This record gives sequence, C-alpha cells and structure tokens, in this order.
Amino acid sequence: MLGITLGTTGMAIAAPKDQIRTKRAQAEQARAQIDELGMRLESAVERYNQADAQLDDVRAAIAANERAIAVVRGSVRRARAALADRLVLEYQTGNPDAIAALLGARSLTEMLEQRSTMQRASRQTSRVIGDLVGARRELARRERKLETDRRRADQLVARAAAAQREVERGIASQQALVRGLEGEIAQLQREEAARQKRIAAEARARLIAQRAAQRAAAAADPGLGGSGGGGGGAPIAPPANGSIGGRAVAAAMRWLGTPYSWGGGNASGPSRGIGRGANTVGFDCSGLTLYAYAQVGISLGHFTGTQWRSGQRISRMSDLAAGDLVFFGGDLGHMGMYIGGGQMVHAPHTGDVVKISTITSGYYAATFQGGVRPY
Repeated sequence: MLGITLGTTGMAIAAPKDQIRTKRAQAEQARAQIDELGMRLESAVERYNQADAQLDDVRAAIAANERAIAVVRGSVRRARAALADRLVLEYQTGNPDAIAALLGARSLTEMLEQRSTMQRASRQTSRVIGDLVGARRELARRERKLETDRRRADQLVARAAAAQREVERGIASQQALVRGLEGEIAQLQREEAARQKRIAAEARARLIAQRAAQRAAAAADPGLGGSGGGGGGAPIAPPANGSIGGRAVAAAMRWLGTPYSWGGGNASGPSRGIGRGANTVGFDCSGLTLYAYAQVGISLGHFTGTQWRSGQRISRMSDLAAGDLVFFGGDLGHMGMYIGGGQMVHAPHTGDVVKISTITSGYYAATFQGGVRPY
C-alpha cells in the first residue's frame, strides 16, 4: 500500500498513519529547533550571569567607597578646624609673614596650594595644612572613583537588561515553534524522559563500579589516601587518583530531572532564578556545576567565563575524566560536567531539565571548546 486514499472528490489525501508520521516529523524538527535555540539562549543567560556577578562586585565597591568617603569627609572637617585653631595661634604668637600669605589667598584651595604658605608657617601649622591637603585630595580621588563605579553599575544594569530581553524573545520563539504540536512534543518528551532514566541508571552503575574499584585499591594500598567511606553509597575521601571529580558528578546527578531555571542554583542546591526563571526552582548550566563542586569543598563562580579560568585546562575530549567541566560555543555559552563514556550531566536550557547528553557527536562535538579540571 502506498498509504494514500481518495476522498469523495477523487483528490488524493494522506492516510491517518501518514498524517501521524508527518506531524511527528514536524514535532521532532520543532524540538530540534527548540534545543538549538536553547543553546543559543544559554549564551545570553551567561552574559546576564556575568553582568549580575560584576554588578554585585561594583555595588560592594560603591558601598565600601561611600563608607570611606564619610570617614574622609570627617577627616577634612577635623583638619579644617585644626587649621583654624592654628591660624589663631599664629596670629597670637606673631608670625606676620605666614598671616599675610594666608590672608592673601582668595580661597582655601589657593591657600593650600601655595608652597610659600607652608614655608612661612610654623612647623605645626605646616603639618596641619599638609593633613588638610592630603584629606582633600583623598576625598577628591574617592569621589571620582565613586562616580566611575556608579557609571559602571548603570552599564551593567543595561547589559543585564539587554540579555534578559534577548532571552525573553528567544523563549517567545520557542513557544511559537511548539504551538500546534503540543501533543506530539509531549510524547517526545516522555520518550526522552524514559531514555534519560536508562542513561542515568547506566551512569550511576559506572559511578558505583568506580567507587568499588577505589575502595578496593585503597584497601590494598592505604597510601592512595581513601578509606572507602563504608557502604550504602556513602561519600568516600578523595584519594590521589581524582575521585573528587566522581563525587562532584554524583552530587550533580542527584538532581536529574530538575527544571532549568536561568540564574538558578547555588552552593545549597536548586534555587529560584532571575528574570523568566524567577518562578522556577532549578539550575542553569553554571549553577549546576557551582553546586556540584561546592559539595566537595571547591568554590566556583556563577558564570561560565569564571569557571573556564578555575583550573587545569583539558584541550582534548579524549583526555577528559569524570568531574571535568566541559564548555561549548565560541563564547563559552554553555557548559556541563563530564561523567565518562562520552557523556555529560548538564542543565541545557529553558523548558528542559537537568539531564545526561552525549558530547561526542552533533552540536556538542562541533562546538566543544575544551575542559577544565578544577581540583
């Protein structure tokens, strides 16, 4: 059979099975486009994360500078009062040259800038004038820096807002792709969830085998540095062979199936994100790896760029070990954590969940930038 039937008008129309196949193909194509779009959006999410992290630093600098300016202004007031007292004393003790120089200045600034004033005044008065000059210069320097930091903060707010708008537009495009294919895509998602369970089970089995091998090696040679940590899947001490990476992988894999939330995730686990992720408790890509390594005592920044600079660089995919951070895209727009077997655990993009993906083919193989071992 050709799968074609004739309608009452004699026109050829697709049989139901062909219609189903066609719609499923359309759904698969739309899902692939959604995934590709999501990867591009991750770059915007990470630009937001970068701007947000930098903004925190700048705001902290502004707050510290404002506190310092208040202290310096107090120093200026005290120095001015001390100078006034010294001028009275100069007058009373009869130093006409100094008094003439001081009274001849048209302003305090001019007076303080006159070297002759310092030379004519007594040693104590010169010291008071010097203290006031220094305090005023320090105040001017800090006020300039404060203005610079405030402009920088405004720029970072604008950059973060632009990145947020880009993500919002991308999410709207994703939703447009899904429209009309909701049922088919939901079925594809269920199939993907089942596949993820199988992949996760296989990955966990690898981790259990790795831990068993490490315990056996530690028992045979205590000098390896790990006691095995007991049964029941308890964490084991990191021996010199790098099992700290395996422990980080295990920490990340506890959250398989957790929703993606841009800006989400901290050292304590999934969290409410920012922007579109504000109502979703979950992880974005760098939030997941930040969390995983926090569980083994290693602190990472919530931005792919800072994590890229956080350890030993691994240039070849064949040299990756469990726990290595893996990065994709020319702008390091996405990242995950290598778990072995050519796979990584990662938080892909809005609408997806923490999952395991293959990096040896397709988009990830084509855009692989390298790995980082942060221990």
